[in-house]
Amino acid sequence: MSVLKDVEPAAVLKLFEEISAIPRGSGNTEAICSFCTEFAEERKLKHHRDKAGNLVIWKEGSPGYEDSETLIIQGHLDMVCVKNSESGKNMEEEGLELMLENGIISADGTSLGADDGIAVAFALAILESNEISHPPLEVVLTADEETGMTGAMNLDLSILKGRKLLNLDYEVEGVVIAGCAGAINCSMIIPLREENVSCALFSKRCTMRLDGCRGGHSGLEIDKGRANAIIMAARIYAKLHRSVDIRMLSFEGGEKANVIPQSAQISFVLRESDVQKVCSAAEEEMETIRKTLGQFDPDIELTLAFDDNTNCRVFSDDSSGNIVDAVQISPNGVMNYSPDIRNAVQTSSNLGVIGLYGSRCRVEYMIRSSVSGESNYVMARLQMIADKVDGKVIKESEFPSWPVEHASELRRIYSESYKSLFGKIPEAEAIHGGLECGIFAEGIQNIDCISYGPQIEDIHSVHERVAVDSIDRTWKLTKEILRRLK
Repeated sequence: MSVLKDVEPAAVLKLFEEISAIPRGSGNTEAICSFCTEFAEERKLKHHRDKAGNLVIWKEGSPGYEDSETLIIQGHLDMVCVKNSESGKNMEEEGLELMLENGIISADGTSLGADDGIAVAFALAILESNEISHPPLEVVLTADEETGMTGAMNLDLSILKGRKLLNLDYEVEGVVIAGCAGAINCSMIIPLREENVSCALFSKRCTMRLDGCRGGHSGLEIDKGRANAIIMAARIYAKLHRSVDIRMLSFEGGEKANVIPQSAQISFVLRESDVQKVCSAAEEEMETIRKTLGQFDPDIELTLAFDDNTNCRVFSDDSSGNIVDAVQISPNGVMNYSPDIRNAVQTSSNLGVIGLYGSRCRVEYMIRSSVSGESNYVMARLQMIADKVDGKVIKESEFPSWPVEHASELRRIYSESYKSLFGKIPEAEAIHGGLECGIFAEGIQNIDCISYGPQIEDIHSVHERVAVDSIDRTWKLTKEILRRLK
């Protein structure tokens, strides 16, 4: 049953609802790419789909715009898939359950994927319309933006003629983005050793879960003081280990390297006589954490579940100590602020995912910086930590920054369009989050890029939401920009 039926802008929201019904997490974009390919074929639009999962769709200029300069409209097909602990949804195989309440769109128990499903819906709605005035278009829909921009990195840019690009992948209405940070996605690998313990002695098993952290985008929310659930869980475990004799069984948390982790879980064994000591020590540390976090993360919760232990094989004290120490001292959060732009983050690191896999622990990070070389320095600091535990750091992917161009015709047209519609001049900013504009700017000489979008709150989290009226205003703005590109 449609929840967005007859809601304006109907052309956009109908497509967004269809897109939302398709599982499209990073690395799982075959179905959404096929949907968009079939969309182009049904409308007899020229298109090209490459091996990386990117899709380019061409459309001729509308009447009177046939000879105008070609425009690239760009967004990404994938979304960050996160869900709360109560959700039973299989996000690899099932679409989202959209909800509409008081003009706000969200998803039941999961992230919404408005980042960047709204961009895909906008692009398809423009391609579908015979009434919107526009220049010749190259609609570029990329794969796996959220996991290192690998789609855009592998796109053959030589097939594009456009030298102006609208990137519809920003989440603050009324702000046009003119530049962004680059980033490195890397992993620390820590070797582990197992050993046997007496199940008769360590007769209890505890599953410690930290939940309710706000999480969020590791670029846009990294300076908001939000808790990192993985680091908090490691901190509590270290406190327990100092209080009583416990042995680790598992440690997992986070979902994506570019998402501030909302939850983490550690399982360990202990003596039955130490159960109350563990409860007291855990609550004591949680009370300190709550006072520290204050209003930044008011809903953080710790649960301890005890049952009888049947696990006689655990990770050695040295191994678990290496994990917990490495997590706690990893660079995380804001490293440096810009010396030139007030309150602008220059360099940051996000510890996003942890998991134990047999004989090794894998910790994933997203390091961002607008200064060349600083991301590599933070990665070098991670390697220093890894060296202490006989581990290593692997660079998974890297994407470039997008330097600000001070003379941008497209930014001027955006500002004039915005002022004509809404009566005020929009702000222009460079952001700490990463955008695919950096890849296009590096690969296409003299390209003019801007990025903008509707107001999307708490992206990359189960609280992600977008207001219908913001989508409507941004849709009107986009059509006005296209009209002026004659």
